[in-house]
Formats: sequence, structure tokens, C-alpha cells
Amino acid sequence: MKTKCPTVLSIAIILLILASLLFWLTAFLSPDPSRDPGPPVVLYASVVLGVLGLVAASGIFNLKRWGMWLAIGVSVFGALFGAGGIVYSSSPLTQGLGMVLVALYALVIVLVILPSTRAAYVAERISPPGLQEAASALRIAGLEQKRAILHS
Repeated sequence: MKTKCPTVLSIAIILLILASLLFWLTAFLSPDPSRDPGPPVVLYASVVLGVLGLVAASGIFNLKRWGMWLAIGVSVFGALFGAGGIVYSSSPLTQGLGMVLVALYALVIVLVILPSTRAAYVAERISPPGLQEAASALRIAGLEQKRAILHS
């Protein structure tokens, strides 16, 4: 199956999906089951950011500009939450996962804003499939109308 998505964006999509799933894992991972998993706002935000990360991956795959902006926003907030996990977690496991999350989200931001990937969005916006054919068909129809008006 051949897609129009550049390789760099494919890597960004995979990393964003991986980071979103890992974000859910770190939010609900507790080394001690008797311990409180954290404030409810952190749990709810992790679920929302995970879902938005998957939606952003879908938007990037379809070369939608909103997918790029959503991926940047999710990555910024995910990296901030990951940094909070590094600082405030008492478990070395969750601290390590927080470091991995920050690195993954930073890499996603870099890959999404590279000039080559931004060119893919511009190319998709300028020439969507069938636009050239539709423009030429309209031009031909307009010329035929002008001829009919001139000859009548």
C-alpha cells in the first residue's frame, strides 16, 4: 500500500502513538497498589492527552494541518506532564518512564516541524487530488459558454 505520507511523518506518527500509549501507562502505573495513583486532574488529563495524541496521529497521517498543530500541543503538554512525573515521582520506574516520555514528545515536535514535513502539508494544500482536472474542466466549460454567447 502506497501512501502520500513522507517517511519522517510516518516516524512521527509511530512515536506519537507510542508516546500516547506510554502516557496512559505511566498515569495508571503504580508500583504499590495500596498507594493513591495521583490527583484526579492528572489522571483525567492523561486520558484526554492520550486520546488527543491518537487523533493528532490520524490528522498527521492524512496530512491535515490541524493534525500538526494538535500534535505540537499534545507534545508540549505531554512533555510538561512527563517532566512533572520526573520531579514529583518517588518511584524510579515512573521517573524513567517520564524521561522517556519527555524525549519522545520532544522528538515528535522536532519531526513535525521539519521543513521537509511542512512542505508536505503545503503540497497537499496546493494540489489536492483532482484539483487540476476540475480546474481544466471549468475552464473548458467557461470557454464554451463564451463561444455560445459570441456566436448568438
